[in-house]
Amino acid sequence: MHVLIADDDKQALSFLKGCLTAWGHTVTTARDGLAAIRALLRDPEITVAILNWMMPRMDGWRLSREIKANKSKIGRGGAGNIHTIVVVGVSFCKVAREAFGSWADDYVGKPFDARELRASLLAAARAVGPSRQDDPTAPCPDAGPLLNSRLCLNWN
Repeated sequence: MHVLIADDDKQALSFLKGCLTAWGHTVTTARDGLAAIRALLRDPEITVAILNWMMPRMDGWRLSREIKANKSKIGRGGAGNIHTIVVVGVSFCKVAREAFGSWADDYVGKPFDARELRASLLAAARAVGPSRQDDPTAPCPDAGPLLNSRLCLNWN
């Protein structure tokens, strides 16, 4: 799959890009919401957008709503088949799903649980149709404090 990652945190962006690249995905990055919109308009091959919920210039909530509202202008041939995953604080993940469910297709918590991230991407792959499969044997790069080590001790 071709995945857009939008996050203003350089460390999180690097970690996510490393994981997704290791798993066999093509990655485009953006440092804020407006840059993400430009990337989506420019590249019709992007099928998944991972959006940090708090970014400058346009947050992930608004960006996800803009993607859904402008389906005819983005995605493969204007099909608007962009699966959105919003990154929220791990303690806010359940609340986000319940309160803002329709604003995004999925939510993942930060610090990241690599298994949760991969599961979310596999769900996205099913939702957007045929694509390159991820490599289930590829580990994530060492993420230090970004990776929830309590949940992912045996991941790498």
